[in-house]
Amino acid sequence: MRTSGAPPVRSSAPKTAAATLVAARSASRWLQPGGHLEDGDPSVFDAALREAREETGLSDFSAPIGSAILDLDVHAIPAFGADPPHFHYDVRFLLTTGDGGKLADGAAWFPLAAVEPADSDGSLTRAVGKARARLL
Repeated sequence: MRTSGAPPVRSSAPKTAAATLVAARSASRWLQPGGHLEDGDPSVFDAALREAREETGLSDFSAPIGSAILDLDVHAIPAFGADPPHFHYDVRFLLTTGDGGKLADGAAWFPLAAVEPADSDGSLTRAVGKARARLL
C-alpha cells in the first residue's frame, strides 16, 4: 500500500523552526500529515500536498525540493479485520509554510527538538532531520 505524507516545517530560523504533526486516530501517537492515495491524485506528491492541507487546516505550502522524495519509510501493518498483514510505503516530501493560520483540530506545531520525544519509532525524527539539513 502506498501512502504519502509530509511533516510541514515552519520558519527557516533554527530557534523557531517547527514541524506540524497530527494526532493519530487509530493510535495514541503523533504522526506526519499523510494518508492513502486517492483515485483523483495525479501523483504521490499531489497526494501528500492534499493530505497536508486536509489534516493541518493550512493551505499555503512551498516545496523547496519540488516533488523530490525526502524520505521513504517502510513499516509492517498487522492484520486487522478482513485486511491481512501488509506493508505501508510512506513516501515523504518536504513542505514548508509561513502560514500563521489556525491549525485543524488534532494538529499541533512541534519545535524540531520536540519531535524526537513524540516519535514512537524513529522515522519522524529521521525525516525531520533530513528536512532540517535541507533548510537550516
